Amino acid sequence: MLSAHFTSRAVKMMLAGEIVLLAGLVILAKIGLMARHEQLEGMVGLVFGLVAHVIAIMLYLSIANEYRNVRNRDCDSRGDRCAANDHVVTR
Repeated sequence: MLSAHFTSRAVKMMLAGEIVLLAGLVILAKIGLMARHEQLEGMVGLVFGLVAHVIAIMLYLSIANEYRNVRNRDCDSRGDRCAANDHVVTR
């Protein structure tokens, strides 16, 4: 399952990586070793935000698929006929 790959530890490590990268860019600019590139900082934030949204959508779809499978299995195991468009079980 997808949530086994994206554990809370992995998400924390990605967040820490983003913070370290952004802090490194700002510190290097403050020291004077490189010019400050606000576009680069914005791009890093955008990329990490996009990754976060993709992970959230994939987890959402995975949970929705699990729910659908459990619901269908529950209806089939009892011999009931589940309605296709609503959550009412008809006998």
